[in-house]
Amino acid sequence: MCKAVEKLKQEYIEKGKTEIALNMLAKGFQHNLIADITGLSLDNVLKLSTH
Repeated sequence: MCKAVEKLKQEYIEKGKTEIALNMLAKGFQHNLIADITGLSLDNVLKLSTH
């Protein structure tokens, strides 16, 4: 049960980071700054910017 809860927690954290990154992209933040602040990889931020 604890492993399932931990996995779910990590999924929510990643979803939150993605939402923050998308908001930052919409406001014109630089990709590398978004990666630094959210902890997402630069590649992930670049992929988000194409959506």
